[in-house]
Amino acid sequence: MCIPLIVRKAANRMRSLHTITHDTENRSLRIHIDGIVKGDSIFSIGGPPGSSSIQHLVFDDYVSYVDDGSSIQVRKVARNAPLDGATELLIKRTLTNDGRYLLLYSKARFSDGSESTECIQTFERVDQ
Repeated sequence: MCIPLIVRKAANRMRSLHTITHDTENRSLRIHIDGIVKGDSIFSIGGPPGSSSIQHLVFDDYVSYVDDGSSIQVRKVARNAPLDGATELLIKRTLTNDGRYLLLYSKARFSDGSESTECIQTFERVDQ
């Protein structure tokens, strides 16, 4: 799919705000996203899967600690993946630089076992 240059430039200038609330006592994680993509999800870490959607796709979301507890991963398993589309999305969030930056790693897995290139996004903490 070819996306016009003007649309790509506009998307690159957009900034999204991710508000993350991690409750270690109750092992819950809330992620509120406000930007091009919007969302508000609450996850039970290590618990039963939650449910979410991105446009017309519906996912079962499995949340766990990874990297010896220093990161949180959301494994999104598509319930209605298109035949040529991803069957899973893996999204890992890691705080760095004393919590000043959040690194978000994401990649897709396909039904044939192949994976997409991993995308890494860097978010800077905004003090409110």
